Amino acid sequence: MRGFVNSINTILSPIISGFLIYYFDTLTILSLCLGLSAVSFLLFYHINLSHPKTAQVHSQSHTNTNTLSILLFNPIERLMVAISALANFIITPLIAYVIPYQIAHTFKLSAFYIGIGEGAFGLGMIIGSVFLIKILNQKIGNHRTTSASVFFVAFGVWLGTSEHFMVFLLALMMIGMGVVMFNINSTHIRSTATPKDIRQSFEFIFLAVCIVFVPLGVLLTTWVIDGGYLTAFYGAISGVLVILTFTILYHQAIKNIYTIDDKKLDGYYQVIYQKIYEPNPSQSLPL
Repeated sequence: MRGFVNSINTILSPIISGFLIYYFDTLTILSLCLGLSAVSFLLFYHINLSHPKTAQVHSQSHTNTNTLSILLFNPIERLMVAISALANFIITPLIAYVIPYQIAHTFKLSAFYIGIGEGAFGLGMIIGSVFLIKILNQKIGNHRTTSASVFFVAFGVWLGTSEHFMVFLLALMMIGMGVVMFNINSTHIRSTATPKDIRQSFEFIFLAVCIVFVPLGVLLTTWVIDGGYLTAFYGAISGVLVILTFTILYHQAIKNIYTIDDKKLDGYYQVIYQKIYEPNPSQSLPL
């Protein structure tokens, strides 16, 4: 359910914006943005007033620095954050920047088709989160599905430089499917296996590391497009993602943790990596 909701949140804005840019003038769009912002504020304020604050569990023994150390020393989450960071590095510029560029300069189409392109990515996310992940998890297991999801992204990125519009849409759909399936399966492990007292701070650190690479991805993508190196750049990224696909597939610790049932998985990282999850983990721990 969380994966499905996140999929909808991710795709609504770009899908709607493509059609709005096509149909409305600048003043109308800006007025709509201001109006929706005001509605969002009022709804959020209403939630704060309607629901009393509840007590939250905070870890007094772990600082943000220690939580970052845990992320770096945990071999499973270190690999997962590397993949997520690379995905943000390449996919955020793709959705925000490359799709409009390809629509305008490669396919010579109007802004209306930006909405179609973003919609293909969103459709892939919905198919992946609602249907495909359930089928693959049952047929080949969560571990292989997680590995396959990275391959979907790799193949989609490689196809994303196609000069055929329908192939381009297929590429975006594959990327959407791969991203959401990887997020659902990896988030389930991270949220469950991480000790309860640091789950919130660990998720914050994980997301922060991923987001750090977004501006760098936008900057590098700008230079790549300007120099005409987009095909080579995406080919290289696809190659790295394929390597990461097989890394997940043959990573023994990842294979093992995907065999643990949910009851035993609760806080399991503290069992298998006990020294890492001490209040002040040693900086000399092996990577």
